[in-house]
Amino acid sequence: MTALQRFLGGLEEPRSRVVRGGRIAAVAFIVGGLVAIPANVLIEPRHDWVYLMPLLSLGPGLVCLFLPWERMPELVIRVLATVSTALVSLSMAVASPAYAAYYVFVVLFVALVFPRLRVVVFHLLLVCVGLFVPVFVGDFTGRESLIVALVEAPSLFVVGMLTSYLTVRLEESREALYRLSRRDELTGVGNYRSLHESVEAEIARHGRSERSFALILVDLDGFKAVNDRVGHLGGDRILAEVGSALREGVRAGDMVFRQGGDEFAVLAPESGIAEAEELTVRLRALLSRCGEPRHPVTAGTGFAVFPADGLTVDDLLSFADVHLLACKQEQRAEARDRES
Repeated sequence: MTALQRFLGGLEEPRSRVVRGGRIAAVAFIVGGLVAIPANVLIEPRHDWVYLMPLLSLGPGLVCLFLPWERMPELVIRVLATVSTALVSLSMAVASPAYAAYYVFVVLFVALVFPRLRVVVFHLLLVCVGLFVPVFVGDFTGRESLIVALVEAPSLFVVGMLTSYLTVRLEESREALYRLSRRDELTGVGNYRSLHESVEAEIARHGRSERSFALILVDLDGFKAVNDRVGHLGGDRILAEVGSALREGVRAGDMVFRQGGDEFAVLAPESGIAEAEELTVRLRALLSRCGEPRHPVTAGTGFAVFPADGLTVDDLLSFADVHLLACKQEQRAEARDRES
């Protein structure tokens, strides 16, 4: 999905971005309130209320600083943005039109947390309404407030739209880098780092529900001889075929990884011993269709089942590796028996 589609669409917001946006809003409001204190003294405003106006920035800033953003529903966050808009409008009406500058904080907050076109436009329209309220209501009605509103409105629209689009582009870049750092480029399956993270996630998930999952190791037989026979480029092609075969052979919800070299792993949620044995048989059959017709790919397999065979990633990998070695020894013994 392109950045423009995400910008126009209605995707759920990642919690990480909501948390970052909330922290940025906190810093912006607090800094704005602190800067306003000496600014009020230097400008010598015409209204006593103006000395209390920094509280309208420091207050929301402290609230933003301590809010549990990772658990805040979107509706509540949008209500906070709307209330902030009303507070800035009140500041402009009773103190000074110069407080329209605080709208920059509101617009940046919305654009960082909810960079979707309809959400951003909705809040920008609210800000425009707030800009024009002091033109008709308050102590500074008339030409001065009108000039501020006419200058600020288009500027805030540009800032809001540009920030929203750049936020989406940066988020896409971050997600792309995240995927690349956890994917094996040659085979298209997950890499070793992704394997560890996924197994840890399944341990946490299945541990809470007291259900089992299987970790299956697949080690290709004699792959050094394959490289010697077809060259490294040919070997890479076969590894890519193996990755595709494993992805096609697993069930929906299963995950495939390349541990390195000619070793692969399959993570099968909601699986016990019977499901793991059935899956290994199917995978070995699929792998036999890879490679050259006269030299099909063969592999040894071993598996471990959580929690019976281990409670940590290392324990499960160690148990599956022992099972894999036993499988390879059995295959070698069968090959010797056939030759004799």
